[in-house]
Amino acid sequence: MPANRDIELALVLAGGLGTRLRSVVSDRPKPMAIVNGRPFLEYLLDYLISEGIKRVVICIGYMGTQISDHFGIIYKDIEITYQSEGDPRGTGGALVDAVKQLEISEPFILLNGDTYFPVSIASLSAVRDLAAAHLVFAMFRSDDCARFKMLELNKMNSIVSYQALDKPSIRDGYEIGANGGVYLIDPSIFDSLKVDTECVVSFEESIIPAVGLSGAILAGMIFEDVFIDIGLPADYSRANSSAKKIFCHEDNVKSN
Repeated sequence: MPANRDIELALVLAGGLGTRLRSVVSDRPKPMAIVNGRPFLEYLLDYLISEGIKRVVICIGYMGTQISDHFGIIYKDIEITYQSEGDPRGTGGALVDAVKQLEISEPFILLNGDTYFPVSIASLSAVRDLAAAHLVFAMFRSDDCARFKMLELNKMNSIVSYQALDKPSIRDGYEIGANGGVYLIDPSIFDSLKVDTECVVSFEESIIPAVGLSGAILAGMIFEDVFIDIGLPADYSRANSSAKKIFCHEDNVKSN
């Protein structure tokens, strides 16, 4: 796996209400759910450290002080800044606010605080350069169209469709993959974005389609890495039962 040498900043969306997980995790924000004795968010930060990320912005909301109190402004080798959304703004509103208020001008990694998908950031960067892309998706293989947004790639890794599909159907020379919720983003895509972020806005449902319509180039890459979403009780249980096998980056970070 090539080393990441040019992306140093990541944004983590950690402000959701976690209503689907509330039946089993009710005393803390979803990214702080305990998995194998540790808050889930620690595994995400360890992964980012292992990929060369130096600075992280955590967008907090519901019970967000539990996150800031736990991690403070330094976690191991990472500097942490917190961006509070106040009233719920959705993933899209929280992201756009963070980019504008913190005046972010460098490309950054975006990921969700309740999913673990330890892809190579260097590979995402290589796809960005190959396709001259403004937004690069990390994708995984799945046939669950009811749950995941599917994307279609051409041979140059450009996204040729971003829409709900009844079932994956692959045309010759194309690949289909599920959106893994890890992105490499050029913040210039927000400069002329035609979306009202004063209300609750979804990044996947509103921001990404608007970015596509703006003329920005979207690209992607399918990875074979494990994808874990703890947003549902069954997935949370699975993450706990498989933690030692899944969260391999923890040992890598501890050994550095």
